[in-house]
Amino acid sequence: MRKIEKPNIDLDEIVNDCITNYRDIDLRDRFKQSIPKIKEYTNTFEDSILSMTIHNFKSSSKIGKVSSDEMQKLYIEKFSKDGHLARKHYDEIMALAPFRKCPYCATKEVRTLDHYMPKSKYSALSVSPINLIPCCRDCNTTKKDVRYTKYTDTHIHPYFDNIDTHIWLTANLKLDSDKTLSITYTVIKPDEWNDDLFNRVLTHFYTFDLNNVFSFKAIDEINNITPKFRDVFLKTNNLDIVYQDLHETLKSHQENCLNSWQTALYQALIKDNTYIKKYLPIVAKRYLDMQKNKP
Repeated sequence: MRKIEKPNIDLDEIVNDCITNYRDIDLRDRFKQSIPKIKEYTNTFEDSILSMTIHNFKSSSKIGKVSSDEMQKLYIEKFSKDGHLARKHYDEIMALAPFRKCPYCATKEVRTLDHYMPKSKYSALSVSPINLIPCCRDCNTTKKDVRYTKYTDTHIHPYFDNIDTHIWLTANLKLDSDKTLSITYTVIKPDEWNDDLFNRVLTHFYTFDLNNVFSFKAIDEINNITPKFRDVFLKTNNLDIVYQDLHETLKSHQENCLNSWQTALYQALIKDNTYIKKYLPIVAKRYLDMQKNKP
């Protein structure tokens, strides 16, 4: 859930590049005549985002002189097609995600563009840059063709929403009955947020299944760092060294992103005694027992 730079690409140029090699002269002319309507519809879409009325934004079956089907084909057959002139705009939008990391989940690599408003229902936005979000394939698949009935149904828009100014993500540790560590993530409401923003973040969190996404990454992280801390515990029996290392790692993650799954995880490892005072001694004992039983 990261804010990224809004595309600064001229819509006239996009449409003209898409239709440049149309053999159907009539279709090409109809697209040219429809550009003002496509731009107008796109501007109305942006206004609805800024005015928080996006849930009332009207779907489009036809725009100007082109049909919904023709607009969708423009995206599929021209805008996103490898080797076509307009593909450069697709690639430019893909490159907006820093380090090619998906802004929806902030964990996986950008592989495609998502239509924030699905092109099947809002075809006039099929090639509108502000409706095209670079994202990973999992997020694009998980989201599906949603339709919003109220404002709090809308998930976070990476070009317009910045939610990393206050802490809203927390990790929770639990030592299960079999002495394994489980981690879950939850959304908390900062005092500075209104209910609408909080509910939209919740919508985003559940739409993209971020608890499972983050928990999977966190368990992998725990498995990677635990041998180091186990050895520190066995050699020094000094937990302060473990705390110091965790604090330094947390500071680094906080500077990078206040609400990454890593930041939330290391905050939990420091504040909750479950990992250091309960889980780590169990891991150390298991390790010693295993060493004793080696042939």
